[in-house]
Amino acid sequence: MTAQFASLPTWLDVLPFDSEYAASATPETLIFVDVGGGNGQQCVALQKKYPDLRGRIVLQDRPPILEKAITPDSVERMPYDYLVEQPVKSARAYYFRQILHNHNDETCHRILAAHLPALSPSSVIIIDDKVIPDAKPATGSVEYTAGLSLAMLTMFSALERREGQWRTLLADAGFEIREIRRFTDFGDSVIVAGIKA
Repeated sequence: MTAQFASLPTWLDVLPFDSEYAASATPETLIFVDVGGGNGQQCVALQKKYPDLRGRIVLQDRPPILEKAITPDSVERMPYDYLVEQPVKSARAYYFRQILHNHNDETCHRILAAHLPALSPSSVIIIDDKVIPDAKPATGSVEYTAGLSLAMLTMFSALERREGQWRTLLADAGFEIREIRRFTDFGDSVIVAGIKA
């Protein structure tokens, strides 16, 4: 599966993390918290893209998952269940990769509510997930993504969300979307959101 997606663009191709979220960071600054980050491949990708990045990077997941992490010692590993209050406060960015699409709106609200108190006014959540356009263009990639949504609905009572659904979900949880940047024709996107003003 990794080889299949290796040549596709990623969130790091459309979001200049170093200049937007790590500028003026010191070695003590919490710059990136990978929530439910699995083996840490996104932490590794971030460090590879920006080898001179300053600041702390934290990988969070359940203990059995963290035991298999591939991250270097420079990445802090922290056992964490994303349904409980986020213990890392005021990080510049909290990153969620393909987590919210696994859950229905009610569970997503619980996840987001667990993180809202941790954010400072300048913190953001970065959601790396599919965003289906509200206006449906006639393309095979949109039909492919819609098929994924049906599979998610059938298996997990979850779905791939349209842009309007993302906006409503986040607004109802106390966030506002600052921007959405798509990086593939299949709807893969990065959503940047902060605390609702």
